[in-house]
Amino acid sequence: MTGLIPLALNSESPSKRYSVFLPDGDHLLRRLSSMQPKPAPLRRSAPRASLTPLYILPDSATEWKAALGDIKRAYMNKKYRQCSDRCNEILNSAKDLDKVQPAYLVYLRFYAATALEMQARAVHHSSPHRVSMFQQAQTHYHIASDLAKEADEAMSRPSSRNFSPMPSFHSPSDSDASQSSPSTRMSSPAPSLSSIEDNVKPAVKPKKRVAFRDVPIMEPLIRPDSPTLGFDDWLGRSSPEPLYPESILKHKHKDTRPTQADIPTATTPELIQDEEKPTDPFFHVRSVHRYCTILSGIKRQITSHLTILDIEIAACRAPLPAPPTNDELRTLEMSARVERLRANGWQRPRFNVRRYETLRENALADLL
Repeated sequence: MTGLIPLALNSESPSKRYSVFLPDGDHLLRRLSSMQPKPAPLRRSAPRASLTPLYILPDSATEWKAALGDIKRAYMNKKYRQCSDRCNEILNSAKDLDKVQPAYLVYLRFYAATALEMQARAVHHSSPHRVSMFQQAQTHYHIASDLAKEADEAMSRPSSRNFSPMPSFHSPSDSDASQSSPSTRMSSPAPSLSSIEDNVKPAVKPKKRVAFRDVPIMEPLIRPDSPTLGFDDWLGRSSPEPLYPESILKHKHKDTRPTQADIPTATTPELIQDEEKPTDPFFHVRSVHRYCTILSGIKRQITSHLTILDIEIAACRAPLPAPPTNDELRTLEMSARVERLRANGWQRPRFNVRRYETLRENALADLL
């Protein structure tokens, strides 16, 4: 216990006292009135990003190709709602639709109708939105069919055969001189274009000629004082470079005057190809042929889709049969059993004893 005595508290140490000051009401009011409220800091709200992306309405041919590419990409990725909304936005907001190529409008209507059809198939059979979506898709299909028919008739008229520009949705890796219309991965019989081929006369291409230059014959120098000394210069230097015919594809950098009127001026292959593009009727006829083929294929697809939509709309509008009661279900089940037994010769399958005996014999054989 002696070791614990130094740790004990000193009884003679003075105790500490604490006093608490309680201010009166007037003092609190004066103190609160003197305190000025600090203005709350303004919070800068960050600009919200728009949920829906802002699309640019197509105006030029390049913008139309880009817009159709985005629509097709959304459809292939099964974003049917985005695809149909984008098509409706362009159709409702674009300017001067009468001046747009018919193929662009046909594709817009076709993608809008197909996307609505796919959305309607995901809706319940009894929902009224299913019929509404099918009707909207039907309207788009009818307009697309009329546009394709007008475009086909416009291409068959003689006034539109004169090298009119046609929309091209393919990459530049295709033929350099041909312009193709959008592809829907469908094959169709080609329309007759014999009248176009008869009206277009083949252009006569100028014949190209090759000019040759005479190779100068170099004779060895023979000195009169020593016939053998003249061959040193001849054998010491390298053999003369061979001279080839002048190329018809090289550029003429110098101002050379033609010595003969028959020799044409040399041009590059790129220039020849560019000059032959608009004048060659073969590529134009092939483009028209391909354009009409794709339009006829789209019309066949639209016809098949319209037939399916008519069946779907009729099925949605048909009244659903009333569910049978318990007595009716029991009667139907009994009649089905009677018909099934009558077809089997009134033989009812029983417990197969033979299978049990085989299993028992196999088990005994394993034990032995």
